[in-house]
Amino acid sequence: LIESEVPHRWDGATVFVATDAETAVDDLLDGIEQGTLVLAGGDDEAVAPDDAFSALFAASDRLAKDPEDEVGREQLLDMAGQLDRGRPAYGISAGAWIKCMEAVEALTAVLDSPDASSSDVIGAAQDLRSRVRQYV
Repeated sequence: LIESEVPHRWDGATVFVATDAETAVDDLLDGIEQGTLVLAGGDDEAVAPDDAFSALFAASDRLAKDPEDEVGREQLLDMAGQLDRGRPAYGISAGAWIKCMEAVEALTAVLDSPDASSSDVIGAAQDLRSRVRQYV
Protein backbone atom coordinates (compact mmCIF):
# COMPACT_ATOMS: atom_id res chain seq x y z
CA LEU A 1 0.00 0.00 0.00
CA ILE A 2 2.77 2.38 0.84
CA GLU A 3 4.70 1.77 -2.38
CA SER A 4 1.52 2.08 -4.44
CA GLU A 5 0.87 5.43 -2.76
CA VAL A 6 -2.73 4.54 -1.93
CA PRO A 7 -3.93 6.70 0.96
CA HIS A 8 -4.95 4.35 3.75
CA ARG A 9 -5.50 4.02 7.48
CA TRP A 10 -5.28 0.92 9.64
CA ASP A 11 -7.67 0.29 12.53
CA GLY A 12 -6.51 -2.96 14.09
CA ALA A 13 -6.63 -5.59 11.34
CA THR A 14 -8.88 -3.46 9.12
CA VAL A 15 -7.52 -1.17 6.45
CA PHE A 16 -9.55 1.80 5.26
CA VAL A 17 -9.04 3.16 1.74
CA ALA A 18 -10.92 5.45 -0.59
CA THR A 19 -13.79 3.82 -2.49
CA ASP A 20 -12.07 4.30 -5.85
CA ALA A 21 -8.99 2.36 -4.58
CA GLU A 22 -10.94 -0.57 -3.11
CA THR A 23 -10.57 -2.89 -6.09
CA ALA A 24 -6.84 -2.28 -6.45
CA VAL A 25 -6.25 -2.84 -2.74
CA ASP A 26 -8.42 -6.00 -2.74
CA ASP A 27 -6.37 -7.37 -5.64
CA LEU A 28 -3.13 -6.50 -3.85
CA LEU A 29 -4.22 -8.20 -0.62
CA ASP A 30 -5.53 -11.25 -2.50
CA GLY A 31 -2.17 -11.55 -4.27
CA ILE A 32 -0.34 -11.43 -0.96
CA GLU A 33 -2.62 -14.06 0.59
CA GLN A 34 -2.38 -16.40 -2.41
CA GLY A 35 1.35 -15.96 -2.89
CA THR A 36 0.82 -14.75 -6.45
CA LEU A 37 1.84 -11.15 -5.96
CA VAL A 38 3.91 -9.98 -8.91
CA LEU A 39 7.31 -8.94 -7.68
CA ALA A 40 9.02 -6.08 -9.42
CA GLY A 41 12.71 -5.32 -9.27
CA GLY A 42 14.11 -1.83 -8.91
CA ASP A 43 17.22 -2.43 -11.00
CA ASP A 44 18.57 -4.82 -13.61
CA GLU A 45 20.08 -7.14 -11.00
CA ALA A 46 16.76 -7.50 -9.20
CA VAL A 47 15.17 -9.65 -11.89
CA ALA A 48 16.06 -12.66 -13.99
CA PRO A 49 17.61 -12.08 -17.44
CA ASP A 50 15.15 -11.16 -20.21
CA ASP A 51 15.85 -14.36 -22.12
CA ALA A 52 15.46 -16.67 -19.11
CA PHE A 53 12.28 -18.40 -20.26
CA SER A 54 13.40 -18.73 -23.87
CA ALA A 55 16.71 -20.24 -22.81
CA LEU A 56 15.06 -22.58 -20.31
CA PHE A 57 12.48 -23.68 -22.85
CA ALA A 58 15.08 -24.31 -25.56
CA ALA A 59 17.36 -26.26 -23.22
CA SER A 60 14.58 -28.35 -21.70
CA ASP A 61 13.11 -29.06 -25.13
CA ARG A 62 16.46 -30.34 -26.37
CA LEU A 63 16.95 -32.51 -23.27
CA ALA A 64 13.40 -33.86 -23.44
CA LYS A 65 14.12 -35.06 -26.98
CA ASP A 66 17.70 -36.20 -26.34
CA PRO A 67 18.81 -36.60 -22.71
CA GLU A 68 22.46 -36.71 -23.82
CA ASP A 69 22.31 -33.38 -25.71
CA GLU A 70 25.39 -31.41 -24.60
CA VAL A 71 24.18 -28.07 -25.98
CA GLY A 72 20.93 -28.37 -24.03
CA ARG A 73 22.82 -29.36 -20.91
CA GLU A 74 25.21 -26.39 -21.20
CA GLN A 75 22.35 -23.94 -21.92
CA LEU A 76 20.40 -25.16 -18.91
CA LEU A 77 23.32 -25.09 -16.50
CA ASP A 78 24.40 -21.66 -17.74
CA MET A 79 20.94 -20.16 -17.27
CA ALA A 80 20.38 -21.96 -13.96
CA GLY A 81 23.52 -20.28 -12.63
CA GLN A 82 22.00 -16.86 -13.40
CA LEU A 83 18.65 -17.48 -11.69
CA ASP A 84 17.57 -16.95 -8.12
CA ARG A 85 14.28 -17.79 -6.38
CA GLY A 86 14.18 -14.26 -5.00
CA ARG A 87 14.71 -12.55 -8.36
CA PRO A 88 11.80 -13.44 -10.63
CA ALA A 89 11.53 -12.58 -14.28
CA TYR A 90 9.68 -9.33 -14.89
CA GLY A 91 5.91 -9.69 -14.66
CA ILE A 92 5.74 -13.25 -13.32
CA SER A 93 3.99 -14.01 -10.07
CA ALA A 94 6.08 -15.16 -7.14
CA GLY A 95 4.21 -18.48 -6.99
CA ALA A 96 4.72 -19.25 -10.68
CA TRP A 97 8.38 -18.23 -10.48
CA ILE A 98 9.00 -20.57 -7.55
CA LYS A 99 7.39 -23.49 -9.43
CA CYS A 100 9.63 -22.80 -12.44
CA MET A 101 12.68 -22.58 -10.20
CA GLU A 102 11.77 -25.90 -8.55
CA ALA A 103 11.64 -27.49 -12.00
CA VAL A 104 15.02 -25.96 -12.93
CA GLU A 105 16.53 -27.25 -9.69
CA ALA A 106 15.04 -30.71 -10.22
CA LEU A 107 16.46 -30.96 -13.74
CA THR A 108 19.91 -29.73 -12.72
CA ALA A 109 19.91 -32.24 -9.84
CA VAL A 110 19.08 -35.05 -12.27
CA LEU A 111 21.81 -33.90 -14.66
CA ASP A 112 24.32 -33.82 -11.77
CA SER A 113 23.34 -37.27 -10.50
CA PRO A 114 25.58 -40.12 -11.64
CA ASP A 115 22.69 -42.55 -11.06
CA ALA A 116 20.12 -40.69 -13.20
CA SER A 117 18.72 -42.58 -16.15
CA SER A 118 17.79 -41.15 -19.53
CA SER A 119 14.12 -41.38 -18.57
CA ASP A 120 14.83 -39.33 -15.41
CA VAL A 121 16.36 -36.58 -17.55
CA ILE A 122 13.52 -36.71 -20.06
CA GLY A 123 10.87 -36.53 -17.32
CA ALA A 124 12.49 -33.59 -15.52
CA ALA A 125 13.09 -31.79 -18.83
CA GLN A 126 9.45 -32.28 -19.89
CA ASP A 127 8.27 -30.90 -16.55
CA LEU A 128 10.42 -27.78 -16.92
CA ARG A 129 9.41 -27.34 -20.55
CA SER A 130 5.71 -27.49 -19.67
CA ARG A 131 6.13 -24.94 -16.86
CA VAL A 132 7.97 -22.33 -18.95
CA ARG A 133 6.11 -22.87 -22.24
CA GLN A 134 3.42 -20.28 -21.45
CA TYR A 135 6.05 -17.56 -20.91
CA VAL A 136 7.90 -18.06 -24.20
